[in-house]
Amino acid sequence: MLFRSPNTVQIDASTWLEDFVTEYSAASPEAADIEIIGTGDTPQLLFDETHLRQILTNLLDNARRHAGTETTDPEVQLQCIADAEADSALIQVIDNGPGIDSAEEAMIFEPFYTTAQQGSGLGLYISKDLAEINNGVLDYTRGADRRSCFSLRVPTA
Repeated sequence: MLFRSPNTVQIDASTWLEDFVTEYSAASPEAADIEIIGTGDTPQLLFDETHLRQILTNLLDNARRHAGTETTDPEVQLQCIADAEADSALIQVIDNGPGIDSAEEAMIFEPFYTTAQQGSGLGLYISKDLAEINNGVLDYTRGADRRSCFSLRVPTA
């Protein structure tokens, strides 16, 4: 195992995500604002808090780096949706950037794969591993509106 065993705790998603975004935005105020989209029911996540912070920091760093285009301002959204039938919640990081080229989608979670000049190619690889050791799943999709969406499925209480 590459990482320490998870210290799984119960996390109130709504409160934790609001606090996290406040701390994250304060640390890098020059980047795009992050909009938290209302989630309805507040799920209680079962996850290692440090691992969750690391995953979301990486996903938000990437989203902020790639959000926007030459003709649109950067937009980054964070959403958490409860899925009671699957005993899980879906945390989504959505941006309005150009998206990941379909030819590259299969490689984005591979170690050392990067399109950034300064990137190590380890961020998504590590994030996916951290999700898995917490019984979660990290995926990428492109919405019908062409927005990039990274989804982290997290177990709930």
